[in-house]
Formats: sequence, C-alpha cells, structure tokens
Amino acid sequence: MRAEPTHADVIGRAPAQYHSLRLHRGSLVRDAVDAEMIELATTLYLDFDSTPPWRAVRAA
Repeated sequence: MRAEPTHADVIGRAPAQYHSLRLHRGSLVRDAVDAEMIELATTLYLDFDSTPPWRAVRAA
C-alpha cells in the first residue's frame, strides 16, 4: 500500500487535517464457533503537533 500514489498523497495531507493518528495493523481470525475477530498486531502513533512529528509503534 505504501507504493500507491493515493496513499502517499493522503499521508502528505494528514498533518494539515489531524493533530494525531493511530494506524492499526491486524488481521481477521475465526474462533472455534466461526465468529470473526480482529487480532491487532501493531499500532503506529503519529503526533503532528511536534516538529518533527512524534512517532511510536506498539506491538500487541
């Protein structure tokens, strides 16, 4: 997704639209009764109120 021009454009515009972002990466999993759940792998935190933007990654 990072190679997509639209994605790069949106990332470039984010600081003008938001103070901060949380981007979650995960996957859908099924349990024993076929219920779907989201299993988070990581969360990327971006804070645009500081220069340079503060970033951190938290693993689930």
